[in-house]
Amino acid sequence: MNSKMKQIVWGCHVAGLIALLAVTAHAQTTVYNWDNTEAGGGDWTVGGNWVSLIAPEAFFDESGNIGNGGTAFVAGPASSPAGITIPNGTLEIRNGGTLASTPGSTTGDGAVVVGQGSNESQLKVLGGGSFTAPILRVNAGSADTSLELSDTGSLSITGNATLGRTAKITGPDATFSVGGDLTIGGNFVSEITDASSHTAIGVTGGVTIDSGAALNLEFNGVTPTSGDSWTLVSGSTGVSGNFASVSGPPVGEGIGYKVDTSGGDVSVAVSALMKLTVDRQTGAASISSPGDAIDLKLYSIRSPGGYLTPNTWDSFEDSGFDGGSWIQGLPNGGNPNGLAEVHNNPPLDATTFSAGQSQSIGNIWDNAVTAFAGIREDLSLTYLEPGSNTAVKGIVEYTGNHNNLVLLVDPETGEGAIQNQSSIDATIKVYSVRSESGSLAFDASESQGTGWDSFDEQNLGDGGWLRGKGSSNVIVEGNQVGSALQISSGAVFDIGVPFNIGGTEDLLFEFLLDGTTQRMAGIVEYGPPTPDLEGDYDDNGEVAVGDLNLVLFNWNEDGADLPAGWVNERPEPGTSVAVEQLNGVLFNWGDTAAIATVPEPASCLLLLLGGICLLRRGGPCLS
Repeated sequence: MNSKMKQIVWGCHVAGLIALLAVTAHAQTTVYNWDNTEAGGGDWTVGGNWVSLIAPEAFFDESGNIGNGGTAFVAGPASSPAGITIPNGTLEIRNGGTLASTPGSTTGDGAVVVGQGSNESQLKVLGGGSFTAPILRVNAGSADTSLELSDTGSLSITGNATLGRTAKITGPDATFSVGGDLTIGGNFVSEITDASSHTAIGVTGGVTIDSGAALNLEFNGVTPTSGDSWTLVSGSTGVSGNFASVSGPPVGEGIGYKVDTSGGDVSVAVSALMKLTVDRQTGAASISSPGDAIDLKLYSIRSPGGYLTPNTWDSFEDSGFDGGSWIQGLPNGGNPNGLAEVHNNPPLDATTFSAGQSQSIGNIWDNAVTAFAGIREDLSLTYLEPGSNTAVKGIVEYTGNHNNLVLLVDPETGEGAIQNQSSIDATIKVYSVRSESGSLAFDASESQGTGWDSFDEQNLGDGGWLRGKGSSNVIVEGNQVGSALQISSGAVFDIGVPFNIGGTEDLLFEFLLDGTTQRMAGIVEYGPPTPDLEGDYDDNGEVAVGDLNLVLFNWNEDGADLPAGWVNERPEPGTSVAVEQLNGVLFNWGDTAAIATVPEPASCLLLLLGGICLLRRGGPCLS
């Protein structure tokens, strides 16, 4: 080595020593920033992928930071950094990759922090990959910020772990251990691929489930059936809290997913659940066990918005249900935010609801509609069974019309329609339907039927509607030059055959009300359209005096000006109420939704009609 080269090498060592001494003196971690932004990502161990031209090492108190939206992958052994932050980007531990974040020599706790601000960040541990850290925090960034552990991936946190935002674990071959405490928040996703086992997070300390946490169960190659169960967390010193919601594919009437947090474990089982059924139109409610027999010792109904009506609650205690063995569990019979009752017969300790048994509890819900699409459906049902202190979340089902626009889709024919089921008229200027799976038929060539029949093609709304080009993923149209379209209460507008027969039922329906700038979410309902009972204009399930009054007291009125109570078979705008509507009542008098006949008008009805005609100025008999 010549003297000049020796001087260069010696200078590098001196510079490195000075840098090391400076870092030690100030006890600060040096942050190395990720530089690679290529689509396929870059190797963590390659110095050229870092702004510093060298990967961070804990020995020199250096931490790594991925904040440029890029992806760093580890596909082999890698040196340990003194911590990792991912404010905007992705760290991916691939097959054969091994990475351990550790405390630095003098500073840096080795913590791994995923997410910051509104950016999307991800930590992925894939099959054959191994990742270790003393602390893990996934609790910031956008809602899409996530931790993903799959296949045979291994994740070991020696201290505390916080799983906020989204954490997805695909079992059963992955391993996940936490040496300290575990906090679960956000969206906790368990992808279950085995009928009897799943990756359970082994926790040495305690487990806290935040009040807003949601458990989302996904099944791949497995069909959940009643009696199946999986452990999600095991071995902890205790579990506090529970999931605010549990979702998964439907498994049958009255069957759902029950979480158990007793004994330091968190498990989920496919089981019969109690159900609270609420009528949107009347507020009447009942509690039932539609799936199988359930022993009930306590139940609670909550409404964060304060929409309960305790004064019209017909409690188990009030009705003397089960021999008068129940007492109300809240002062003064409950309040707008909560109703509760407890079984008060120690020898039995519970009431057995047999499969299919139902018990009315009166009109407990304030169903007053004060604004279009106003949110009132916030009720929850929780209950206890004998021998368990884990609150079970029951099923809440609302029946009847929605206070919203509803996209009606018949999956057997692909036909679709938009109906305003609210009692309040709605005027819209934009609507869209989206399908992630590509199940939309946006023109005739994409469907076994006629395809999407837009408002534009139907020349609705003074011809001011303009349809978008459309695709199998989205159909959209808006009114930019004409008047927005009013959809009166109960009105139905056909939109052709927008759904591919056999397609995935994943449609999302949104619309924009006239005069607003914020999109609103509509409702999507699948199934064959329920045929209207001819003459049942008020949609109460029978043809009776209410329907006759609608005809008589709106005689000669234009279809556009009819009251909200006229739900079915509304005459089109520009068409008046006349003999056709009267005949609909007369020739179907007494029919119900279960029995549809075409009788001759009864003589007593004709006499009644005659009396009404004499009293009604401008009625059909006098016009």
